[in-house]
Amino acid sequence: MNSRNKFIIICILLLILLAFVLFNSLQNYNSNSKNIDTSSDETFFTNTLRVQTDYSFDINNISEMIEFSDTIFVGYVKEQTDISYDILSSIPVTIYDIIVLKCYKGTVNDDVVKLFNVGGYDLDGNMILHEGDFLPKIEGVYLFLTKDTDDGNFFVDNPQQKIKLINADLTRNENQEILKQYFDIEEESQNEEIE
Repeated sequence: MNSRNKFIIICILLLILLAFVLFNSLQNYNSNSKNIDTSSDETFFTNTLRVQTDYSFDINNISEMIEFSDTIFVGYVKEQTDISYDILSSIPVTIYDIIVLKCYKGTVNDDVVKLFNVGGYDLDGNMILHEGDFLPKIEGVYLFLTKDTDDGNFFVDNPQQKIKLINADLTRNENQEILKQYFDIEEESQNEEIE
């Protein structure tokens, strides 16, 4: 066997090895991207792509979340009305109609408002969400900590901006415990500013 034939055989073996490695890498990528979203009791999604996000504040700090939010209200998720696709960010925005049950901060002028939630299904059918985030469940009740949009709608883009409540009964003990985490802190921060 001459050196030319040896070289051809080695190249063929390397191509087969490279194809095998690429095939296994793609299988591992696909199995890793089929996350089960256990951050809430939402529907479990396959083909979920998680986007790593850095925020300019600590989203796990309740005081900072309250300060960051323009409007805070409890709302019932009536329905998903649309999905918007932003070409620049490539992350879909899912739009919901929310029935406002009680407003704690800011102004809500209507009984039913539009909530723009960053994340949702892209045009290929993949679920795209920020790391740790979830979509609100239809007929679910949440405490929403939102940013206001210029056209009077409300915007959320992280999991700490939608806190799942047990039901619409805001006097229920479990709901009261959740709400106290937010509004005791807000009252304390307002008292500190007055002093």
